[in-house]
Amino acid sequence: MKALEFDSNGNETSMDFEKFFQIMKAGSYDGYLGIEYEGSSLSSREGILKTKALAEKTWETVYEG
Repeated sequence: MKALEFDSNGNETSMDFEKFFQIMKAGSYDGYLGIEYEGSSLSSREGILKTKALAEKTWETVYEG
């Protein structure tokens, strides 16, 4: 999962993470996810942690919701 920028709620502003996860679920994907941050408003570490948090939140919504 790659992110560029986040809004005040921690959502990626240009990519639909929920749609990505719905596609993965529909395809029965159960492998690993890579986490990337390519934005410039946060440090690399901060961006990666926010991307990870968004992926975890979205996973729970789509797979466990």
